[in-house]
Amino acid sequence: MLSIQDIVIGVPISSSYGFLGWSSISLIHDTARNEYILLDSGGFNSRLVLLKKLNDLGIELSNVSKILLTHLHFDHCMNLELFPRAVIYISKKELQYILSREYQKRNDIFVPKPYLERIIEERKVIEVSEGIEPHPGIMAIELPGHTPGSTGYLIEDSEIIFVGDAIKNLYELIHKKPALYFDSLSHWEKSIDKVLKIAKEIIPGHGSRIKVKDKIIEEIVKELEIEFEIIIKGSKRKFKLNTLGELAVELSF
Repeated sequence: MLSIQDIVIGVPISSSYGFLGWSSISLIHDTARNEYILLDSGGFNSRLVLLKKLNDLGIELSNVSKILLTHLHFDHCMNLELFPRAVIYISKKELQYILSREYQKRNDIFVPKPYLERIIEERKVIEVSEGIEPHPGIMAIELPGHTPGSTGYLIEDSEIIFVGDAIKNLYELIHKKPALYFDSLSHWEKSIDKVLKIAKEIIPGHGSRIKVKDKIIEEIVKELEIEFEIIIKGSKRKFKLNTLGELAVELSF
């Protein structure tokens, strides 16, 4: 049996200085094999939260056997070295996008290439493509749009799909307008339709889980409190962001 839980809940926050890049990280436990599989590893800015959550769960970093990456932007792949025993899985198309330097032609400035080159050289990396199972019961689903090799991972028995930035949050899904993409809008739209046909629940790259039923989508917002601190003129000022609630809307497509 495969169980999945949120380790880091992605938060869609941006500013005039750029976006904060707090992306979703989930953990699958294969109880039959007693294996732990991480879905994306997040960025440096999520490292402390990631480590604390795994520690609270009593999971050693060395117990994570596989890391399934949705794409290779910095906010989704920068904690790979924390898991020295994990085999890394990534889309063949996404890997080629990086190694061929195609990302430079598309002005994709979010690829940490020197870091990725070292990881590829030092670690075991396995390529996946549409329909491949990196682990029994988990299927790779190609979802181009955000990047050419963006990939989701479908937990087949529960029909939950972890999509990375193929769908960042509910706002993108409702308005059919991606905040950022380096492939094409038409590919992105086709990927959205694909996800809605095969999944009952979506874990987006920067947002709360989304339930899907008969083209009705519902965001499941767990209570999440984030405390911010800013220093202005030598004084600390704090404020809290707290979100709790539900939103349901009928899709127009």
